[in-house]
Amino acid sequence: PDEIQLCIAQLKASDFKSVSIDDIKERLQVLTRGYIQSSPQFPPGLRLYRTRKFPVPDVPATLAEISAPPPTKVTKDQRCNRKGQSMFYCSLQRNAPFFEVDSQVGDRLVLSEWKTTSHLLVNNVGYSKPNFKALASNRECPDWSGGKELKYPDLRDQQRPITEFLADLFCMNVPDGREYLYKPTIAIAEKFVPAVVRHGAVTLDGLMYP
Repeated sequence: PDEIQLCIAQLKASDFKSVSIDDIKERLQVLTRGYIQSSPQFPPGLRLYRTRKFPVPDVPATLAEISAPPPTKVTKDQRCNRKGQSMFYCSLQRNAPFFEVDSQVGDRLVLSEWKTTSHLLVNNVGYSKPNFKALASNRECPDWSGGKELKYPDLRDQQRPITEFLADLFCMNVPDGREYLYKPTIAIAEKFVPAVVRHGAVTLDGLMYP
């Protein structure tokens, strides 16, 4: 517990302008080593939604224009990916993407609907009761454990400071021009959904966050 609290304090005091994403990932080792949580698996046929802004009066002419952008078009760090890396952001709810793109009166938004063709096993971050309260959510924080207790009864309480700290970082509002604040969330995403999977390990298909 002391090592965990020290790590959290050091990360909170970090200057994210100067620290690197890889350095943050190294520091997160203390928090993620042995960290256990339940995550949902979705069957094929799941409907997902994403939106993009288009200049008036333009509309998309190709599928590529509403899908994940090519790496050359990703000019800034984003919530889960580094500059120059392409990622497909989407939502289970039709209305959520409008808030995610910070839409304003007069914007032209194109909402697209997608349907999965295989099972998806995703990791999750940010799902804590204090975070849902801070976000003024009108829904209950989901529990994907199926009502089963963790193998080690005390583990949930021991992990709570980690869960809540990661939630605070991941759901931070980042204004334009301060994309360096995405560094810790990119580091978390790369830890929770690793690009290189060890032999025999479960492959994760994505990351959910509120």
